[in-house]
Amino acid sequence: NETLYDMVQKNEVDLIYFLDRRQFRDEWVKVMEQEEPAHFVAASGHPVTKEGLVTLTEILAEPLLLTERGMSYRRSLEIAVAMEELELRPVLELANTDVLVNLVIHNAGVAYFEDFITEEHVEAGELAVIQCVMDVEPVWSQLIYHKDKLLTPQMKVFMDILQNMDFCLTVQPGF
Repeated sequence: NETLYDMVQKNEVDLIYFLDRRQFRDEWVKVMEQEEPAHFVAASGHPVTKEGLVTLTEILAEPLLLTERGMSYRRSLEIAVAMEELELRPVLELANTDVLVNLVIHNAGVAYFEDFITEEHVEAGELAVIQCVMDVEPVWSQLIYHKDKLLTPQMKVFMDILQNMDFCLTVQPGF
């Protein structure tokens, strides 16, 4: 993300939409931000989804399918697991969340995703959320631009669209 932050600073990009820790910089105008909850999931029939509240140790004993290192919610998970003095040992790491979701649906293991990735599959009954209590730093979706950026009509329309969507929690007024 630092490369993108530098690009917005140098006026090489107009807007940045990113998922990361909550970020603040004096030179930014934050158009929107929203916390993106994450959770472990498994196929609906998987025994671990029937157990009620599951410990992190119990989840980590299952075949674990994860996104590659460095992705925002993966990093938060790694920190939470380390705080419990445990270790992640995924059986598979991929960048493509669609492939991982399909593998989990077909009972290949459990995975850790943000809600927006699995929501439709949970609603369809293909996946079930595993109830696990752990202290995870939240990940935020954020849309920003540089405060000295000249806003084009197209940028304003894009930001108007975002303001009218349900997922925006806070929007910077008066852009």
